[in-house]
Amino acid sequence: LEQFEIPLMFAVSDTSILSGMACWFNVDLSGSETKVILSTAPECPQTHWYQTRLLLEHPLAVNRGQKLSGYLKFTANAHSSYNIDMRLIIDGTNDPIIVSENKHIALHEQAWQY
Repeated sequence: LEQFEIPLMFAVSDTSILSGMACWFNVDLSGSETKVILSTAPECPQTHWYQTRLLLEHPLAVNRGQKLSGYLKFTANAHSSYNIDMRLIIDGTNDPIIVSENKHIALHEQAWQY
């Protein structure tokens, strides 16, 4: 895929500091007789793909019950990987506040740690 976008929408469960987001994927490979699910979720067995973290440049103080929305936009790069544009906004006002926007987080430059 050259480019795709994942919409985000979630409610803050506890008053805290939001430092970033964690990402992983699930793939459902359904054949005519067999179904295989590949997952990199934290509770699943480890694979060589891992999870990744998308850290905010400036952590954000959030309150319980606030709603955040935005997107992760993935664009293929020359390293057989993706750059990610991340945008988060606080919902609930007539003029939503953009709280964070990081351009081109390069997945191929991530530090993988367990």
